[in-house]
Amino acid sequence: MKSEHLENTIKLIEQLPKMKLVIDHIAKPNIKKKEWDAWAFHLKKIANNYPHVYCKISGIVTEADWYNWKEEELIEYIKYVIEIFGPSRVMFGTDWPVCQAAANTNKIIDLCKDSVNSDNHNIQYKLFNESASLFYSL
Repeated sequence: MKSEHLENTIKLIEQLPKMKLVIDHIAKPNIKKKEWDAWAFHLKKIANNYPHVYCKISGIVTEADWYNWKEEELIEYIKYVIEIFGPSRVMFGTDWPVCQAAANTNKIIDLCKDSVNSDNHNIQYKLFNESASLFYSL
């Protein structure tokens, strides 16, 4: 999925009101080109109107400039996803091995941790464990 597919994604979600669904790779906004408005609008519509839809924080570094991305620009996207979906409907994923083109796995984990107040172990636990466990019934 890419962000330009979000309008059609909403139509699909409406046809599957009881099926748990996940937006993978935060819908792949073009971070390198600083895409925000349409992506944020549609993602917020999904988050606010469809409580059975979750979002996976993954694939972010490969949507940024592979060689020159800055942590702050990626954190902005991560924080927004957590804000609109809430930590109980957001889960972490590395997108390994594809992510290796832009960052190693440890850097991606740190990036996600840095997006959340390091003192808030409850949110980190949800992102890295509980949300995926609930979604996938593990």
